[in-house]
Amino acid sequence: MVSATAAVVHEHGGGFALQEIEVPEPGPFQVRVRMRAVGICHTDIAVAGGHRDVPTPVVLGHEGAGVVEAVGSAATSLEAGARVVLSFAACRHCAACVTGHPALCVRAIELNFGCQPASGSSAIRARDGSPLHGSFFGQSSFATYALVHADAVVPIPDGFPFELAAPLGCSVQTGAGAVWRSAGIAPGDTVVVNGVGAVGLSAAMAASAAGAAHVIAVDVTPSRLRTALEVGATSAVDGRTEDIRELVRVLTPAGADAVIDTTAVPSVIERSLEALRLGGTLAMIATGRGDDSVRLSKMVGKHVVGVVQGDSVPSQSIPQIIAMQQSGRFPLEKLVTTYPFDDIATAIDDMEAGAAIKPVLLMPCRRGTRTGVRRTAESD
Repeated sequence: MVSATAAVVHEHGGGFALQEIEVPEPGPFQVRVRMRAVGICHTDIAVAGGHRDVPTPVVLGHEGAGVVEAVGSAATSLEAGARVVLSFAACRHCAACVTGHPALCVRAIELNFGCQPASGSSAIRARDGSPLHGSFFGQSSFATYALVHADAVVPIPDGFPFELAAPLGCSVQTGAGAVWRSAGIAPGDTVVVNGVGAVGLSAAMAASAAGAAHVIAVDVTPSRLRTALEVGATSAVDGRTEDIRELVRVLTPAGADAVIDTTAVPSVIERSLEALRLGGTLAMIATGRGDDSVRLSKMVGKHVVGVVQGDSVPSQSIPQIIAMQQSGRFPLEKLVTTYPFDDIATAIDDMEAGAAIKPVLLMPCRRGTRTGVRRTAESD
């Protein structure tokens, strides 16, 4: 058992409160990771606000990176001292998992949002022994220590910054996977990306790396559009004043080959469908509020796919993106702004205000350790 500091949501809408918790020794298939950095995702904010029926009190966080400190008896693939990224939970046994689609696991909702440890796994608890829900996305990494299933841990190279590694486990591989696996972008294609937050910018970088001839970023925040042009977009469209359909007609009269949508805004999606060629693909990443609708007539002759985690296999996608970042083909560092862990409220405010694209919390290091933190990347 080790003591840890965690950002706890005690009730939906109540925000995050730092408190001491207890993290037990890992179960047979678990590892305990000393967290070094964790990204903040819109999903964390939505869940904290009550958008999903997640039990409280709970420790959220699902974009963690750190160092393995303890290994369960059956977790033979990892050793203490390994530098790792944590990714989403999957059962590893259903048809989707065994055929290379773990993001589509039949138990995905239960394992990622149920916030209950798997059978035979250890569970975190409050310092006074009272119940505390964890295992959010299999990790609950808004804490200085996290317990995670060994199969959801991906090693990273020595020297690769933890603050760049952390977002790979969710937002970055989601955007990149939407391009590479869900939409199947090929060299010469025209790609529209609606909404260029962390997921959309990752999609833009992936499309550029895949050789797309035109990568069109659509957003309403000027700083994000500027960043999109810096990381691989060839055109930037202000969705408030410009019509994506007109630009696409000029660039490629047949229409765009793919649209990556991170907005879930029906009017935006409908305009994008009108800009999409027959046989093109709309890859929808975001989810609506339940009462939104898009006219089915707009989808005739188009492929529409709902994207979960970019249909990624983390053990493959994360090393691929790291290698591309190191070679300069995936400038992930332009998305990241770092904050101390105890400044989580400011990081969330900056994210919601558009001042930070991907806020990453840096955990306090133990005495005598190095942070390994590089220059903080700015959002514009």
